[in-house]
Amino acid sequence: MTFEEAEARLSKERKAELARRMWRGEALPDGLSEEEKGFCFGLYVYEEYEQREQLRRYFEEG
Repeated sequence: MTFEEAEARLSKERKAELARRMWRGEALPDGLSEEEKGFCFGLYVYEEYEQREQLRRYFEEG
């Protein structure tokens, strides 16, 4: 599953929660779905390539 596919399948609230946890360096919850894992991996890649603003946009959109 691609990041874009995973992103499309998750609610705005769930994406915000996961992005906020990653932004803060918090542990992710156990038992993530395949969509959540794909989304978090995509966010991890953003973080690794120093594009943390991509994470922020998920929990600052209103």
